[in-house]
Amino acid sequence: MIAAILLLRRKPLGFVLGPIVLTFLALSSLVLAPMGMAMARRGFEAGHALCAIGLGIAAGSGVLLALSLRRGEATLRTV
Repeated sequence: MIAAILLLRRKPLGFVLGPIVLTFLALSSLVLAPMGMAMARRGFEAGHALCAIGLGIAAGSGVLLALSLRRGEATLRTV
C-alpha cells in the first residue's frame, strides 16, 4: 500500500519499491497453484479455483512488472 501511494505521488522511493513488491507478489502467488492442485486431489472443490486465482495473480503481476521495468529502462535512456 505504501509503495502504491508513493508511486501515485511520483516519489523516487515508489519507483524503487514498486518492482520489488510486484516481484514478491508474483512469486508468492505461484505458491497457490500447487496448493490448489493438492486440495483438488484430496477432494476440495475450491482447489481448482485457488489454482486459477494464484496463476492469474502471478501472470498479472508478471505483466505489470515487465511493463514497469521496460518503462524504467526507457526512462533511464532519456536521462
